[in-house]
Amino acid sequence: MKSRLLTTSVFAGAVFAAAAYMPAVAQDADDDVVQITSETADEEAVQERILVTGSRLAGSNYAEISPVTTVGAEQIDLSGSLSVESLLNDLPQVIPGNTVTSNNAGGEDFATIDLRGLGATRTLVLINGERVPPSSVSGAVDLNTIPAGLIERVDVVTGGASAVYGSDAISGVVNFILKDDYEGGEITVRRGATTDGQLAGSEIVTGLFGGNFDDGRGNATMFVQYSNQDGVLQREFDYSRVSAALMYGYDYDTGYMNGAYVVDTLGEFTNAYDKIIGDGALPVIYGGGSGTPPWGTIALGATNAANGLSTNPATSGAFASVDHDCNPDTPNITVDSASSLSFDANGNLSPLLGAGYVVGNPNACTMPLRESGSSRYNYAPDNYIYLPSERTGIYSTLTYDLTDTIEMKALLSYQQSETQVQLAATPVTGIAVSPTSAAIVGADGIIGTADDPHPDLSAALLSRTDPTADFSMAWRSLALGPRTAEYKNHSLLGRLSFNGDLSERYDWNLSFGYGKVNFDSIQRNNTNTVALAQGLAGCDNVDPLFLLPNCVDVDIFGPNTTTPAMQDFLRTDIQTQNTLEQTAISGFIRGDVFELPAGWLTGVVGLEYRSQDVRRVNDDAQRRGEIAGFNAAQNIAGNIDVYEAYTEVGVPLVSDQTFVDDLSLELGYRVSDYSSVGTVESYKYGINYAPTDWIRARAIFNKAVRAPSADETFRSGDQGFPRYTDPCNSTRTGGNADLLAFCTTDGNISSGFVPGSFAPTFGQVNTQVQAFSFGAEDLEAEEAETITAGFVVEPDFLPVGRLRGSFDYVNIKLDNAIVTRGADTVLSSCYNNLGATPQSALDCAQIVRSPLTGQIVSVNTGLQNSAGTTEITGYDIQIDYNFDLDEVFAGAPGSFSLTNLTTITDEYLDAGDNYAGQTLGGVSGSFPDYKLYTTLGYRLDDWYFQVSHAYIPALSQSLFWYGTEEDNGVPKAPEYSNFDFAFSWNVTDSFSVSGAINNVTDELPPQTITGVLGGGQGNVDANEYAGWVVGRTYSIGAKFKF
Repeated sequence: MKSRLLTTSVFAGAVFAAAAYMPAVAQDADDDVVQITSETADEEAVQERILVTGSRLAGSNYAEISPVTTVGAEQIDLSGSLSVESLLNDLPQVIPGNTVTSNNAGGEDFATIDLRGLGATRTLVLINGERVPPSSVSGAVDLNTIPAGLIERVDVVTGGASAVYGSDAISGVVNFILKDDYEGGEITVRRGATTDGQLAGSEIVTGLFGGNFDDGRGNATMFVQYSNQDGVLQREFDYSRVSAALMYGYDYDTGYMNGAYVVDTLGEFTNAYDKIIGDGALPVIYGGGSGTPPWGTIALGATNAANGLSTNPATSGAFASVDHDCNPDTPNITVDSASSLSFDANGNLSPLLGAGYVVGNPNACTMPLRESGSSRYNYAPDNYIYLPSERTGIYSTLTYDLTDTIEMKALLSYQQSETQVQLAATPVTGIAVSPTSAAIVGADGIIGTADDPHPDLSAALLSRTDPTADFSMAWRSLALGPRTAEYKNHSLLGRLSFNGDLSERYDWNLSFGYGKVNFDSIQRNNTNTVALAQGLAGCDNVDPLFLLPNCVDVDIFGPNTTTPAMQDFLRTDIQTQNTLEQTAISGFIRGDVFELPAGWLTGVVGLEYRSQDVRRVNDDAQRRGEIAGFNAAQNIAGNIDVYEAYTEVGVPLVSDQTFVDDLSLELGYRVSDYSSVGTVESYKYGINYAPTDWIRARAIFNKAVRAPSADETFRSGDQGFPRYTDPCNSTRTGGNADLLAFCTTDGNISSGFVPGSFAPTFGQVNTQVQAFSFGAEDLEAEEAETITAGFVVEPDFLPVGRLRGSFDYVNIKLDNAIVTRGADTVLSSCYNNLGATPQSALDCAQIVRSPLTGQIVSVNTGLQNSAGTTEITGYDIQIDYNFDLDEVFAGAPGSFSLTNLTTITDEYLDAGDNYAGQTLGGVSGSFPDYKLYTTLGYRLDDWYFQVSHAYIPALSQSLFWYGTEEDNGVPKAPEYSNFDFAFSWNVTDSFSVSGAINNVTDELPPQTITGVLGGGQGNVDANEYAGWVVGRTYSIGAKFKF
């Protein structure tokens, strides 16, 4: 049972009263991070005990219990990347989320970070140790709102951290530490593009200015930034310019597709054809392009097909003798009856040439924009493979010593980013057309006369058994232009904090924060389905009360039939506005509580309050479901607030003893009182053991939580069309008397059946069902148990150089995950249990059937807490080694540094299936057995050179539930091995230059099965092979200091 804490204020007073007696470590609240990189960390920095991400207690990265990976400012500058996620995605523990290649991310086309592949909403994003307001109702944070040029370092914490930071820290924490307290000025400019200078142009200009005032008591720092990234369309590359199909070897004797092939690097079907023929089988293009072309397709239905098409003078020209299989070596086929029709390049009625029938010469049966040899449409060229974006921002900080013991810090940031996506023109399916449509009957309103605009179509319709019956069409609105969407993110962040010393051993912090994000989208060139229906019916035939302004009759029967007036009538633009506001108040006291024989017991206690208001306002046309290609989406509004109290304690048990240099515990606890899910708890306990000063073992257990997002709580019936199987199909009911009776009984809880209307021969007429998705205010918080255990070595006895390394075991178990209760789940629960259980009865009530036909009209779906467990098991390895050449060769100049990060994934278990080593394509769809990221650097005086290498092994393409290549002949997704080169040169104390070449070997991503069918972009898994998407790129920059 959920409940709110009734004693929050009393508890708060008790915590602060107790804390008043606690000594503390005198550290600034914003100093809770440390940068550890092989090329910048010196001996003193490593030994110093300072605060790090992952705990509010003191320590260093290699001494902390929770593993922390740090990316320093130099690495960010050297990468030359405008986007933060592009650099972070090379880290082995990161599974790419939305990136610069995410052209169709369901309305959240912004950059995200996803640790361990558990989703962006389970990775907590911080700025200077404080939570960042979400950028959408899902709770995800747009990394574009973080000023990349101001980043001092990025700390990535492995494993749960809710005891320290609260909700969402399931798989880990990413903390962006930004520069402040700056004196002087610097301007940085950078330019980049592909190495031929033709594509993916980018530029960035930043300015950093700061200075002290009032005799050094205060400092003001300001950072400004502008950046621009050009987009790249899929038409620019062979691998992506054709919406590729799978190429199968087809055995005509058995009708079985025995072996699967995918175009290797080129999307041209001629190359694929040659490859298949070389394997001794005829090729079949399967699923290439889209079955919704701009010239239209017609579905008459098997029971009302057109007849006599080869003998009717109006249609015989197209149907008398057709090279239906596009194979010049086989006889032409006479088509006399057809239920599926299309149009040729001249607008004449023709058979529908499905991709599954195309064999032989891939250049036969062609039509502009068609997939080779079929009636299918190549939608790829107009899609972005690399998104254009533009960003501006200003970030300012002010610090001032109010007294000798109290400091004030103020932060104000405004960031604006704009990203554009572009998709092919809208595919409009399921268009109901009457044979009396104005574009069919002409001005006289009678079908079959000389006035008909399309006499061959009229003849085909009149040849049907029921010539008056409506028919269905699919049509793509090519003339309206490609669908574009502009996503604008305006992010305002303000924070005011006070830090003070209460004595030599304890300090305090009090912070006030406010953030507001306006995430708006404008979608252009959409097709209004109401306008299309009225235009097809004929404006004169529409009730004047419902007639849309500027109505014109519409003709979609064949290529190039719409006029500018028709296009203007059909075209509509829609807007969506998301507003998220977050208010936060927090305070803590920390310090040394009392001294034990092994050292001081340190502790921190604190309180936090957050309130989050969310609003999503959709265009009226989208709410009504009038936009083709987009499901109806409803407005969202709500508020979630939380009161929290937490504590952490560091307990030294033994120190400075033989074989026990240090033995200590770290404990933490947080209680959170949500307005949505009530009271939840998170905690941690860990141990550090160092037998000597150069080796340390560490282990920590975390219980982490994630409260439901605003979308998961307040979603109010968004429309979808999932695939489904009706349990009342005759193939299911035929041998099941109880199910048959349940389906046919009049008046049962799934009422609406007409007895005998479909049993035992009833079958569903559609493969998709309308579903309405609702949030749930009774959802419970997700829970995760995470364990990290390993050791750290820093030997001081090596003859050459300095080595530091860590090895950690990682286990994450996610329970109570919030998942969609889909249409098939609802149907199965209802009919498998025949409504006899409480859950089954509830699910049956969500199913709406037609009272006339028994067909399912809609299913209400929603969210639920999963009863299953998702479990990830693996290992993280980090090695840092550096040495001066003089240590090896006397007098040799310079120093070398080597860093290697490795993540091994033993298991990624979900619903009993292990996805480790497999790829599903698309966002968060690849889970490698292991990932490596290695950097090798050489520093010589004012020069620094670096080579970096990212590696991912070949992955099984689990979209088809296949194992190894040897088991089934399906090729694995090839390995990813990417090399980057970078350099920097401090020309003078006030002027420096830097440059980078990314993807040195100029690789392009491979086409894969999962790239084609598994949600990838441009026939590839563009996120997994992100470094290769546009080939080799360069960047060059300069920095001026004054």
